[in-house]
Order: sequence, then structure tokens, then C-alpha cells
Amino acid sequence: MEFSFSDIDWRSLLLKRYRGYGLGENEVMVLLVADQIQKIDPTAPITSETLSGYMTITSEEIDACLERLMNRKLIAYVIEGTVAKLSFEGLFNKLFADLQKDITLKRDDGGKRLSEIHAYLLQELNRPSFSPVEQDKIAAMVSEGATIKMFRTAVNNIRSKSNRVTMTRLSQEILRLEKESDFDKEGYTVRNEVVRDTRKLNETLAHDWVNDDSDDEE
Repeated sequence: MEFSFSDIDWRSLLLKRYRGYGLGENEVMVLLVADQIQKIDPTAPITSETLSGYMTITSEEIDACLERLMNRKLIAYVIEGTVAKLSFEGLFNKLFADLQKDITLKRDDGGKRLSEIHAYLLQELNRPSFSPVEQDKIAAMVSEGATIKMFRTAVNNIRSKSNRVTMTRLSQEILRLEKESDFDKEGYTVRNEVVRDTRKLNETLAHDWVNDDSDDEE
């Protein structure tokens, strides 16, 4: 039996991931309400005027939300017969692709990939081991799509500037490479230091500020 996106609770996935996609609560509600309207009446036009009847924000704010969602290629208007219907294919594809990445990382091949990256970084940083916080940071970068090739590129880029390879520099360079990859694939990026890691507070609290090397990195 073929597996399809309809078998997945995409609303739950959206609620868990929307901040990482650079979306706000208004955009999320526009998506949820629009989907519900189309379920009730597939021929109903999904416009700001239609949506405003079910929401507390203004038609102008809804228009802005729809424009942002279309610019992010998460939704699009398609013609079915004589009806302009709102398509969620872009959103579904993105959620599904990210879910597949997460599943892959939890399988043996994902574990092997993470182990390979760990071994490579331990050698390059001349470290016997990583702290739990560092392991979590590496796992977070890998879960966002960072590959062994990207880590090698980051290490080479850091050394090309005559800098020592540290976890802080590595994280910054990986983020830069991820942004470049986003622009190449989608024409925009929503990545930043806050969005990329929701565990940043825990990381800050656990950080060894006494031995921090970030001050010598300029």
C-alpha cells in the first residue's frame, strides 16, 4: 500500500515547525481556517473577505498573510475547472520532506551519518570527546540538513581565514552555508540563530563561560 501525505497529521507537524519556517501565528491560522473552509465547501473562494468572517484579524492583515505564504511557495492558487482553489501542495511537500529527514536520522543510516560526522569533527578539532551540549548542537545541525560535505566545507572555510576550528565558529559557518543552500533552492531563508535551535536557552545555561573562546574569534 502506497504511503501518502494524507496519512499524516499535517496540522500537528505545522504547529511544531511553523516558527522554523519563519511563520507567525496569523499565518498558521490563515492556513488552518482556509483548509477547513475548503473541506466544508470545496467551491468556496479562499479570499481575505471569506477568511475574515471566521477570524479576528482584518482583511488587510489576512491579505498580507496570504502574500507571505505565497512568497514562501507554501500555498498557490490553481484553477480546477472554473474554480480558483487554494493549493497547499508546497506546504505539504515541505512538511513531508522535513518529516522524512527526521525519520531518516532516527534510523540506522541516520545514526551512522551522525557518528561519521562526530568522528570527523573529533579528529579535526583534536578533541577526545564532545560534551552533551556540543553533541546536542551537532545533532541539531544535522537534523536541519547539514551533511558531512557541509561540515568539511565549513572546516576548510574557517581554516582558510587562518582561524582555529571551534564549535562556535563551526556553528556560525554551518548556518551561513545552510542559508546559501536555502537561497539556491527556494530563493529565501528564514534561518537565524534563534530560529535554528529552540534549545538555545538550555545551551546558554549549560555553557562553560569561564573557558569560552568566542572572544578571540574576530
